[in-house]
Amino acid sequence: MQRVSVWFANPSNLACFLIMDPRRSISVSSALRYWGCTTQAGGQICGAFGYTEDPSEMHQEVAQKFMPLSFSLLPFLSNDSSANWSRALSLLSQNTKEQLRNTSIHVYPSVSFDSVQKSVTLFMPGFDKSEIKLYQVRPLIYLSITSVVYNTIQY
Repeated sequence: MQRVSVWFANPSNLACFLIMDPRRSISVSSALRYWGCTTQAGGQICGAFGYTEDPSEMHQEVAQKFMPLSFSLLPFLSNDSSANWSRALSLLSQNTKEQLRNTSIHVYPSVSFDSVQKSVTLFMPGFDKSEIKLYQVRPLIYLSITSVVYNTIQY
């Protein structure tokens, strides 16, 4: 079981991407939440994609929410007819193609401890600080989530 778990956590074996409609806030919020849940489970997200009917639209504020992940746009595929995959692949930007090829990502630990600063830093995208509670029973710290931010909590 341990070997399988390690295999899935390696992005060169299994690449995970977030896909959302950048025009809909619920889609963006859900993608952020999925990122946070994946991080808590020990998985890694390689990047984020937005799909839109108008690829010329700039979605810089959405891309900022997913920092440090790379963000690019996918061509919109209509549900009205069968997909023309040749056309869809030809519409991919160079940035998108590179993002799909390069899945070797930086690993962002979900929890890091700084004994000098006496702080615990939690990387939990999609979660608000009010949803995260830490309980300390010496010498252990317990994390409780009640419901893209680095939250630093002094201990």
